[in-house]
Amino acid sequence: MQFTTDAAGRSTFTLDLSQPRGIRIQPGESTYLIYDDGPSGTGGNCTAIGTWDGASKTCTLTQDVNDAIYIYDPSNTNVGVTLDGAGYQVNLPTWGSIQVAGNNHTVKNLKINGTVEIPYGGYYCSSYGGYYCEPQPTGYGVYLYESTNANVTNVTVSNSYFALYTDAARNST
Repeated sequence: MQFTTDAAGRSTFTLDLSQPRGIRIQPGESTYLIYDDGPSGTGGNCTAIGTWDGASKTCTLTQDVNDAIYIYDPSNTNVGVTLDGAGYQVNLPTWGSIQVAGNNHTVKNLKINGTVEIPYGGYYCSSYGGYYCEPQPTGYGVYLYESTNANVTNVTVSNSYFALYTDAARNST
């Protein structure tokens, strides 16, 4: 998918709709993309935050990460990718997640810390009071989106609205 912006900040993109697709548009550059790009590849953005083993299709973190991570299979080949947190922590942005889309992916050995803030930026606080004025956890921890046979093991989640959120996930543990 080609995504461009002009000098005025307007965005355009072309999307092939011949197969189901999921898109995510964020206001700033963020989110590490982890996917299989071949035995001699880098695992997408894996090498920016860890090491990529193309043979086992595993991204092993070598540091704490301060952003969201998106694990997917862009070619729909059902090749599973593993994110091994190696005990490191991912600090998520507001409403961020470790999003897993596709089949046979694994997330393991990871600590996830969400964001706590006043919901809706305090927009409803003056009108409704109560709940809307108190800081609340945001985000989804691990978000399984249309994932089949996903495996989440030895993962702890704190300060997240949902520790594990599923959307059309099947046969996942």
